Formats: sequence, structure tokens, C-alpha cells
Amino acid sequence: MSLGMCCVCSGEEAFYPTSDTLGVTEHKDSEEGINRMVEDLEKQYVEAVFIVVTSLLLCFQLGMSSGKNSPKSIQ
Repeated sequence: MSLGMCCVCSGEEAFYPTSDTLGVTEHKDSEEGINRMVEDLEKQYVEAVFIVVTSLLLCFQLGMSSGKNSPKSIQ
């Protein structure tokens, strides 16, 4: 049975499902695969939060050091 991988092409090379192609509901992910996916998503989330917090701190520091957002300049 084929896994039904789709390629972006045209004509004879285009993907046409056959009776041997697995349907969307015919594949069951393994527990190990699901756990790996969850771990990967957790790492991506932590990295994204780190980037956002670091960016905000950097912007705050740059803004305060230039005096644009200091209380004295806001009147």
C-alpha cells in the first residue's frame, strides 16, 4: 500500500489516488509518535515564548535608553 504522498506537479506525474492509497482515517499514529510530537510542540512553545520575552525586554531597554519613553519626556 502506498502512503499517498502528494507531489506538486502536472500531467502524468500528478498524484491520483488508487484503491491501494491509504485514506485519512486509515492511519493510526503510534503512542511513541504522538509523544514525540507533543515534546516537539512543547519545545517550540518554550522557544517562541523566550523569543517574545527577549524581544520585549530588548525593545524596552532600547526605548528607555534613548529617553523616548522616560517619564520626563511624556508631558
